[in-house]
Amino acid sequence: MAKSSLRIIFYTTELTGPQNACIGLGQTLQERGHDVYFFTTEESMPKYQKYGFKYLELKNVDEKDAEPEESKDTVKEYIKLMIEYGFLADYTPLEKLRSLDRMNFFEDTFAGTSRKFDQQIKLYLQKESFDLIIIDCEIFPPSLLTTNRPWIYLFCSHPIGLFQSDKLPPFLSDFGTKSDPKTWETFQKELEQIFYSKVRDGQRILFEESGLVQPKSNDRFIMFSPYLNLYQYPKELDYDDCIDIDPNRYVGVDAFCRFESNADGKTFEIPFRNRMKSGDKLVYLSLGSMGSGSVELMKRLVQVLAKTKHWYLVSKGKLHDEYELADNMWGDKYVPQTTILSMVDAAIIHGGNNGFTEALYFGKPVLIMPMFYDQYHNGVRAVEKQVGLTLNPFRFEDNELIDSIDRLLFDDRFRLRTESIAKNIRQRCSKQKACEKIEKIVKEFDDNN
Repeated sequence: MAKSSLRIIFYTTELTGPQNACIGLGQTLQERGHDVYFFTTEESMPKYQKYGFKYLELKNVDEKDAEPEESKDTVKEYIKLMIEYGFLADYTPLEKLRSLDRMNFFEDTFAGTSRKFDQQIKLYLQKESFDLIIIDCEIFPPSLLTTNRPWIYLFCSHPIGLFQSDKLPPFLSDFGTKSDPKTWETFQKELEQIFYSKVRDGQRILFEESGLVQPKSNDRFIMFSPYLNLYQYPKELDYDDCIDIDPNRYVGVDAFCRFESNADGKTFEIPFRNRMKSGDKLVYLSLGSMGSGSVELMKRLVQVLAKTKHWYLVSKGKLHDEYELADNMWGDKYVPQTTILSMVDAAIIHGGNNGFTEALYFGKPVLIMPMFYDQYHNGVRAVEKQVGLTLNPFRFEDNELIDSIDRLLFDDRFRLRTESIAKNIRQRCSKQKACEKIEKIVKEFDDNN
């Protein structure tokens, strides 16, 4: 290592998934003796403080009048956007992709926020020195690249979006790896026009507005780092069975999996443990911070799962007060997901990359109910690699959901497969090895400059 302790700062979006992935990697860097910081708003600050991270606060300021915006709940704002775009409704992946073309999605999400924070970050980086910057955001503030220090891109979503290979199904689709590539053509074409080109243009415009020269890149999607690009996906499910993955460009981690802070000295206890009998099964239900915004879907799941003989721990989400759970359930707005995953027998999840990889880290078979973005890929891959099942959350029959849960709980093939993967993940220590790679990059940079 160039130094016994590096100063490392993360920049990510105000979305739960990217934040949790960065926290997971940040924890391991912190355990290795590094000084870990986050750029954060006041709203997200408690999340990082809980894990003992340091931070630099970004103010929600409108550039026109330099006045702080009114306090808002970012997750609830994103849920409104998801509903507006039809992401929480019964549309196909292609129809949901097309909805982006009818809205100002990228400005409303990534570009607008990055523009708002760019000057603040520039001023911070003129005063504060860091050895390394880690970025997880599709369109990020250009000022992050003004330090003459190495930077790393962390892609917490499904790796198909990172690899950008025509040998793999198009990103955001629900095609399997064995499907006919000819059936991908329409989706690939519209993905480029509606999504990839808008991300590239959004990043280019931010560089132009900031007066900075954007590094040259042939990437068709996000602007990757010339130093290192990290992604998360268990080795047993990775796509080296379909493509050659360049180890000099991409480094995979089985799971960034964060571990819950126990700073208050409290441990999670299953609330209804004294009501459970020997042999009873425990299942985790989470549709993520966005998916749980579909209150009608959550109500439907509760109604069906109440008919089963199993017990459920439920992540209710931001709209937790708009529906009630059944007698065989307990849940809250926020639950300690990684702690709960270590306790349950199976998980019903939306298929976001964090929840999926965390479930496999703990060796749990999954039922994936995908709604948008990379969730479709994980539903398909869970079936391809025999670690779980998938159901359309808007079209399932009651008996389909019940039968799927029972298959995961009582078919030993799923349990043995996922437990084997979990054992391998622990033996590989891929997150530790990624940190060693990060430390080597900083050392080589310092040696050459």
